[in-house]
Amino acid sequence: MPDLLASDPYLSAVGILEQREIEDDVEQREIEDDVEQREIEDDERWVPFCTGSLIGVKTVLTAYHCVKGSKGKDVRFRLSSNLKSGMGSSINVLNSDRDRNSPLDGGYMNQGSDVAVMELEAEADGPIEPLDVRVLDMHRVGKDEPFYGVGYYFQRNGTIPDGARRIAGFTLRATDGRFLEDAFLTKENFEQCSAAARLTPKISALSLSGGPFWIRCPLSISDDGQSGFPSIEDAYQQKLLRGYQVWLDDGPDGAQPCKGDSGGPLLRQTERGLAVYGVLSGSVSLVGSDSSGCGFGAVYSIVAPKTLKWLQDEHHLRR
Repeated sequence: MPDLLASDPYLSAVGILEQREIEDDVEQREIEDDVEQREIEDDERWVPFCTGSLIGVKTVLTAYHCVKGSKGKDVRFRLSSNLKSGMGSSINVLNSDRDRNSPLDGGYMNQGSDVAVMELEAEADGPIEPLDVRVLDMHRVGKDEPFYGVGYYFQRNGTIPDGARRIAGFTLRATDGRFLEDAFLTKENFEQCSAAARLTPKISALSLSGGPFWIRCPLSISDDGQSGFPSIEDAYQQKLLRGYQVWLDDGPDGAQPCKGDSGGPLLRQTERGLAVYGVLSGSVSLVGSDSSGCGFGAVYSIVAPKTLKWLQDEHHLRR
């Protein structure tokens, strides 16, 4: 990857969202004719589930489906260069919010605008510079434009992620319409890849020649726990929500996001460093083993003008 991006200090603003799981270990002991239940230990575990970015000293930008999936649980935001290290600054999440002036449904996975924020109870330790947030102007961005994403589960060439925070190059492929048509060229190609027509499509281990390149067949559409589709036809005919969602695939120094990378930032280089233009809503997975389970493409929910106004009016941004 370019040295400029590899060394960009703003990457330190990207962290992992974790939720607490407690397994109550209860001991029973007999006292005369009664049985007393006594909690003897709380086995506490913090489990990563999504990614987020600091856009203010106490404000994290992430995906709304991550917020929805963690409701009712204790959540913290951990800033670390490697999620498996156990190191880094961890801050509890106090509350969350979603932009309700933008579409709440429609488009990819019927998610609508998937942009959300989480508010932290304290500032991060150390000299962490929050990311700048900018509107992705759809009138000035075109197909094949370069972008970057950051995540902890990114895969390159089927390699197993080691938990390190990584940056990868993407190329913009579509800003509206049926994005899977752009990937598969024809519905027949998509159908030939499918082995079942229930829930999220299950795809057979099959490669199809669809023109100037080899079509890669996805295993499923990954969305960090959301439901699938009643038929292959429904999955194939998904449309991007114009002005709020974009479709990207491999670019220079490319990699593909996987489960756990949802909510991670869509970045571009600006005159003031890296800026965030959206969050990961979901990715399409490749057929194969766990080590090559992701690698087809990704849908990002972008920062639209209404989204930025909401952030500026109701949340404390970097600037």
